[in-house]
Amino acid sequence: MPKSVGEPDEDESKEEKPQPPAENSAWKVYLKPQWLTILLSKNKCIYGLAITFWYLANFIGCVAVINLYSDKDRLIPCDVTGKLAVPSEASKVYDLPLLMLALWHIIEWIRTTVLLSVVCIGVNWVSIWYITMPNTLFGLVTYAIVHMSYFSEDGKICADY
Repeated sequence: MPKSVGEPDEDESKEEKPQPPAENSAWKVYLKPQWLTILLSKNKCIYGLAITFWYLANFIGCVAVINLYSDKDRLIPCDVTGKLAVPSEASKVYDLPLLMLALWHIIEWIRTTVLLSVVCIGVNWVSIWYITMPNTLFGLVTYAIVHMSYFSEDGKICADY
């Protein structure tokens, strides 16, 4: 029977599905982007809820940190005498930690959006998520700097104001 115009060949209409990994494979096999996408998208309810919670936490973190960073109260002097009595010097106590927190939350929010797309839509963007993993280390350094700033002498003085 002759084929009509626009009808795909039999070879084109059949998609080659990859063979699933062998039973009891090592974890590194399942963490490959191809298989992780399938595992995450087949368990939408479990992973979708957890990742949505993380998405909302990072969104709220973005909004909160940017609100604190742009607030006029950051220019209030922390002390009546000394270097913290100058508004520009007083704001330097928390400026770097807040900036770093804002950057981390925004990058993590984008990463979570990518992972949520993998879970909900099934698109294979796990490689992008893996490439942006150094943001996790940046987050650990950021939180260490935030705590060091908050618990420093200047941080304790400014926390009271």
